[in-house]
Amino acid sequence: MEILLQRGESLVFQGERRGRTVQCGDGRLWVTQEGDFRDHLLQRGKFFKSALPGRIVVTALSDSRLTVTEASQAAGRNAFHFGWSIAR
Repeated sequence: MEILLQRGESLVFQGERRGRTVQCGDGRLWVTQEGDFRDHLLQRGKFFKSALPGRIVVTALSDSRLTVTEASQAAGRNAFHFGWSIAR
């Protein structure tokens, strides 16, 4: 799924998020995940893959385009479990 975020907008993924991949197509993104002490800064072509089950927050540091892939989708299954919202 491709998503466009304006600078300052945040995308929040709730629930089981292990295996989810967030890839930055354009712009700059700040990615944090519950239980992960690191912050992840993404630029064009870079990605974050979740190894933990906690909530993920993606914040646009500039107008950005990102692609989100579920672990099940990457494995060739058509199962999407998106539970997300955009906060401004």
